[in-house]
Amino acid sequence: NTLGRRAQAQNETQVAEGAVGQEAALAGKEKDTSHEMVVACCKFLCYFCRTSRQNQKAMFDHLPFLLENSNILLSRPSLRGTTPLDVAYSSLMDNTELALALREYHLEKIAVYLSRCGLQSNSELVEKGYPDLGWDPVEGERYLDFLRFCVWVGGESVEENANLVIRLLIRRPECLGPALRGEGEGLLCAIIEANKMSERIAMQRMGAEAEGLIDHPMPAGDDDEDYIDTR
Repeated sequence: NTLGRRAQAQNETQVAEGAVGQEAALAGKEKDTSHEMVVACCKFLCYFCRTSRQNQKAMFDHLPFLLENSNILLSRPSLRGTTPLDVAYSSLMDNTELALALREYHLEKIAVYLSRCGLQSNSELVEKGYPDLGWDPVEGERYLDFLRFCVWVGGESVEENANLVIRLLIRRPECLGPALRGEGEGLLCAIIEANKMSERIAMQRMGAEAEGLIDHPMPAGDDDEDYIDTR
């Protein structure tokens, strides 16, 4: 009888452990698929915005909510095009009128999220053996793309948005990540090359003026930015 009771107790324990394991597995599966509804909704809303400008305007009215939740699912590159940030971009894509309606408090939310990418590394990339850049390139790239889309609309640059983005980046230099550290072909490298090019042009200009080789009219002064050579 004692042996039978022990065997029965062991069987009950194994059954209980198996049930707990199955519940954990089911819970894991449910957790992995929890993003599917968000993906499906965002995919539909992106298509909704592409169908007409009226639909774009209707979705643009909800832009603050989309930007507030723009950090959702960005850590999964495979879901590009099906995130709230993609819906936010679709709501003003190739629409200069809506792009001009952007305000500083809209893009400031993107700047805040982008600045966080400059303060922390991507743990998943580090675990896979990629070098630690001190910057999250996965999410950071998406935010930079959004700012680029706000400035470059319909093949033309929107000057108002460009000035707005520049002001936001100046206020939060951590948004630029490793670009200011002199690593790679970043912003610092571009600034240095631009300064060298400017110095070379100035030297050539001074030499040409001294030798009298310049045969085209020059601006009346340094402040004459609107001078156009019509010859």
